[in-house]
Amino acid sequence: MVLFHTGSPRMCLGCDCPNHYTPFTISCDEQTDTGPTFDSLLRSNDPPSPSEECQLRDSISEGEARVAAIDDHVAALQQALASIGAELEGLDDEREKVLARIAERKRLLSPVRRLPHEILFKIFCSTVIFPMPRSQSQRETDWWDFHPSESAL
Repeated sequence: MVLFHTGSPRMCLGCDCPNHYTPFTISCDEQTDTGPTFDSLLRSNDPPSPSEECQLRDSISEGEARVAAIDDHVAALQQALASIGAELEGLDDEREKVLARIAERKRLLSPVRRLPHEILFKIFCSTVIFPMPRSQSQRETDWWDFHPSESAL
């Protein structure tokens, strides 16, 4: 197999070239049988002659070799997909970590951090009412109105 971007007959493993190696494509347009079609034998119940039998065995072995090549190609593609999937997961994890670091750094640049403590103190003191008024919430009043005789237990 020749790589078009390098002219090299070797597989391009792990290089940084933009046209990195992808396994060859098996075309469905190729003829699966290049020999005789044996139509007359398919339409009859006659046994093949010894020469036809030899051609049939050769055709079968060629077909089995082609199936093995297709299986190897499928396995190579599945392995490549698994490798790419693992690399994508790693990149996604790294991306999330970098985004978390960026957000952390942005929080450090917040303008609120530049305000003097005295101003922050005055802001917070003016928003909180001292002393805090005590009032009974609706939930607390309902709790005190509990009557055990009305309980289903």
